[in-house]
Amino acid sequence: MITYVATLRRKPGTTREDFLNSWLGRHQQLALALPYVQQVKFMPAVEVSNVSSEYDGVGLLEFRSVAELEESLASEQALILRADTATFADTSGAARVVVSDSPQDY
Repeated sequence: MITYVATLRRKPGTTREDFLNSWLGRHQQLALALPYVQQVKFMPAVEVSNVSSEYDGVGLLEFRSVAELEESLASEQALILRADTATFADTSGAARVVVSDSPQDY
């Protein structure tokens, strides 16, 4: 599987509650509508003593192949998803990486 990983932080002026309501609500539904997506997993950050985090959560979108990921990211649904992200998250501060759990993809 190919996994698109995005670390997000909330947009300045957005409360954690509002961020989570948007991200875990309508945004997650939009992500589930992406073409070829096999699984969507959004994981909010947890406060832990002596561990600082500059992010509010991590989103994982799983696809069967790089080709399916690329086609999905070029879709109309992905444009809608990115526009929605900008309403609650600091898109310039997001970190993104694509990873694989299969050696043939390395």
